[in-house]
Amino acid sequence: MAQYKVIQDFTDSNDKSADANGDLHVYRAGDAYPFQPYAGAQTADRIALLTSYDGPNDDFDGPVIEQLTD
Repeated sequence: MAQYKVIQDFTDSNDKSADANGDLHVYRAGDAYPFQPYAGAQTADRIALLTSYDGPNDDFDGPVIEQLTD
């Protein structure tokens, strides 16, 4: 499984990243992605979204993660 490094701070939108208080996980530049394995974290669609040249949504210009290894 590929490994990824966070290159822009972002909040994970997947509900499975939430802690006991319901707060979604916040990634900081330099963190590993995902912080823990959970359903949907590394699907092809999710990785494509986070590595997109256009960014995962309108709040980002460029990708928020980059691949380290295969």
